[in-house]
Amino acid sequence: MRKGFWKGALVAVMCLAFVGGISTFVTAGSKGAATYTLDKCQKRKAPVAFNHEAHQGRTSCKTCHHKMEKGKDARACFECHKCKKGAAPSAASAFHHTCKGCHKKEHKGPTKCSGCHKK
Repeated sequence: MRKGFWKGALVAVMCLAFVGGISTFVTAGSKGAATYTLDKCQKRKAPVAFNHEAHQGRTSCKTCHHKMEKGKDARACFECHKCKKGAAPSAASAFHHTCKGCHKKEHKGPTKCSGCHKK
């Protein structure tokens, strides 16, 4: 009887640890870095320091990370949005549309070039 109890207890603890570890991984992994520097495509304008942490919780992650799959971490924007036009809109086009559109709609944040592209 004691052997079966400890075996069951061990299995229960391992299951809880596994499930807890997954939820922690998904939650922690989904948050990303606090800030990002968007500079891959910049040739004429200064890089953009994007405060990712300040934008979290304002809207759904899918607003920007629209290709997220359930239970997986968000993909980096540049994985799909390259510097040149292709299958997806270019990175600059996607950022300008998404960021400026939201800033205008919410009446918060910069909408002029120099508001994001700071030297």
